[in-house]
Amino acid sequence: MDNYAQAKFDVSFNPRIYFFYNEYLTFSDKEPPKTEAEKIAAAKKYGILPEEYEAFSPDEHFNYGDYPKIQTIGGDQRSGQVDWDFPELKRNFGEPLDIEFLNYMENRISTEERPFTCYESLLHFLGIMAFFWALYLLIPTSAHPHTKKQLPADGVHYTFEPKED
Repeated sequence: MDNYAQAKFDVSFNPRIYFFYNEYLTFSDKEPPKTEAEKIAAAKKYGILPEEYEAFSPDEHFNYGDYPKIQTIGGDQRSGQVDWDFPELKRNFGEPLDIEFLNYMENRISTEERPFTCYESLLHFLGIMAFFWALYLLIPTSAHPHTKKQLPADGVHYTFEPKED
């Protein structure tokens, strides 16, 4: 499956994302800029300052052409109070997208630093479970007293026989 068909398959649920992703695929047949003039032209094309522009090297990733390396910022880290052009994506029109844009939307991977390491999370979990297990062992269990089942009378209460008159 070629890139265009894959993009059409991946993002067909939202035309705005499809627009961005379709624009994102247009650089794949180009070479990274080699001269300073090419770098300035590519920076202008993507709306980035020339001193901030840096292209992917062909050895580093697939052939991303002249597309710039952009710092990955997840959608959950972008402010919800800003008047975005596309609020569901927290993006403005013409803003260059990260190569892995679709992986870092609000409902996907977060680039935010985690508050605890996996080891600390495991220790927290085991500590809480040990606390409740100790409570279970220390608090005496009590039998719940119950009375005899209350029935209207002794004997048969339901049969499949027809009622006798």
